[in-house]
Amino acid sequence: MKDFDLEERVNRAVQNFEAGYNCAQSVFLAYSDIFELDMETAKKMSVSFGGGVGRMREIVAGQYSGRQKQQKVWIRSREHRG
Repeated sequence: MKDFDLEERVNRAVQNFEAGYNCAQSVFLAYSDIFELDMETAKKMSVSFGGGVGRMREIVAGQYSGRQKQQKVWIRSREHRG
C-alpha cells in the first residue's frame, strides 16, 4: 500500500465535497489512488453510500460509510496479494 499524508487526504476529501460529490464519495475518492482504483470505478462504488443509511443523515453518516467501504477494498486487495 502507498504511503500518504493524512492532512493531504483530508484536503482532497473537502475539495471533492465542494466539487459536488456526496460525503461518502468525497472520502472514498480521496483515497482511490492508494487502492489503485480509477476515478470512475471509485465514484460508482461509493455513490450509494452518500447521505447515510436510508438518506436519513442521522444514523450512519455517508462519510463513515465511505470509510468502511475503503477498509473492505483494502482488506480484499491484501487477500488477493497473498
